[in-house]
This record gives sequence, C-alpha cells and structure tokens, in this order.
Amino acid sequence: MLRSRTDRLVENVRENSEEIDAQLETSDFGEFGVLRSGLNYNYSWKIYAVRRLRHEHESSLDADELAAFDELIASLTLFGPALEHFKSLYFQWELVHLTRSMLYSGLPGVIGATATVLYLDPPPIPGSTLGVDDVVWLVSASATIALVPFFLLASYVVRIATVSKRTGSLGPFILRRAERTAAIDWED
Repeated sequence: MLRSRTDRLVENVRENSEEIDAQLETSDFGEFGVLRSGLNYNYSWKIYAVRRLRHEHESSLDADELAAFDELIASLTLFGPALEHFKSLYFQWELVHLTRSMLYSGLPGVIGATATVLYLDPPPIPGSTLGVDDVVWLVSASATIALVPFFLLASYVVRIATVSKRTGSLGPFILRRAERTAAIDWED
C-alpha cells in the first residue's frame, strides 16, 4: 500500500512539474504566463499528502526514506514564497504598464476634453452624419478620449484584483475536498 501511494504521489508531482516547466518555457519573465504557471500548481495539497503519507507509514520507513520525504516537503514548501515573489513582480510590472498607459492616454484625453470645452462653438459645425448632428459626434468623441485613462485604470485594477483573489492563500492549510486530486485522495 505504501508503494502504490508513493508511486501515485510521485507521478502526480512529476506530471505537474513537467506541465509547469513546459508553460514556463513559453512565458516571458514579468508577464502573466509565469504567474499562471504557478497558480496551476497545487503545492499546498501536495505538502499535505506527503506529510500524511510520511506520518502514516513512519514506522516502516528507514532513515533514508524519511529523509527523502523531508526533502520533498522542504522543496514543496519553497514553492509558496516563490509564488508570492512572482506575484509581487507581476504586480510591479502591471503597475509600471498602468502608469505608462495612463500617461500616454491621459494627456491626449485632457487636451481633447479641454479643447472641446474651451473652443467648441456649435454654430460653425453645421450638418449631420447618419441623422445625428455633427456637434454631437464631436462631443461624444471628445468624451470618449477623455475617458480612456479611466477605462485603462479599471481594466488593470480588475486584472490585479483577480490575481490577488486567485492567489490569496495561507500556505499549506487548504483542506477543501475540491482541492484534492485522484492521485493523492486515498479515500477513493
């Protein structure tokens, strides 16, 4: 029973690690792909499974086997701080992109809105397009340009909030049944 449980656990860890490695090969540093790779690795449950397996069979394991279990636990434990580090780097890069985007779009937006308010004189803009007065098109375009920085800010805030919510964990204390996989759920 120890052998089959250990084999399933090792196979699960190996397969997940290979998936992460393949995802990281195609991801650029600082981009969401690196963080996404870490989000898909359920290290908390693996730590729980290794500790449980070690505890349940401790009396039948020799010193080298116990040391191997402890090494695996130590390696998996390092994944939490690494994920937090990459999450912090991702947030920093996103905030840099947000700042640049708002600067590049904010200045034209402010200039367009200010020019519309200061210099718009409806009588010299005669005519209509598609049944709508041209002055309405001009004011609508100016308002749209002025709102671009707000929409950029909203999109970045939603992305950062989503990543924060998805990665908010306390470490290896996930006990939800939904987090278990068939490879390490021994009740099945």
